[in-house]
Amino acid sequence: MTVSHVDWTAPYNAMRGAACAPFPGYLLHEAGLWSDVRGRLLVLLRRHSVAPYDPVAVERSGWNGAVTADEGFARVGISGLGGVPHAADGDDERGFSSFAFVPGSGDRHVLAVRTVERGGGGGAGGAASAGEVERYISVLDTAEGAAGAALLPQTRIGPAKYEGVEFL
Repeated sequence: MTVSHVDWTAPYNAMRGAACAPFPGYLLHEAGLWSDVRGRLLVLLRRHSVAPYDPVAVERSGWNGAVTADEGFARVGISGLGGVPHAADGDDERGFSSFAFVPGSGDRHVLAVRTVERGGGGGAGGAASAGEVERYISVLDTAEGAAGAALLPQTRIGPAKYEGVEFL
């Protein structure tokens, strides 16, 4: 086991540029997986904003966009998920916190978890209070040309905090 450090500046800026969130805007991402089958990285965004980071406004900067990139980040793409266009800044509390490729789908379908954290729930917004937490799951088609179709629409799974999803 070794520790290696990677300068993520250029890949992050490539994703931010594709998502039309140039500085002082930002992207926050918690959910990303490499697909050997597709030869692409898939990142489902937690937060997206064209405005500078604000610890209160961040709770409303969820986004339904997916970023795909090749290994060198020479080709970076953005697509909407769930069969709906991207939510505008400040228009969506839900952001992706985890996903897993559905076995047997050729890494095309994902089981995704979206999260809402209000009033500091789970540490969002920089507040010290416990706040409110909600989780939603959906199954999405992430293949190019599929328009992010929702195979299972967002379904609330409760006021609990789930940190990940895996198929065993």
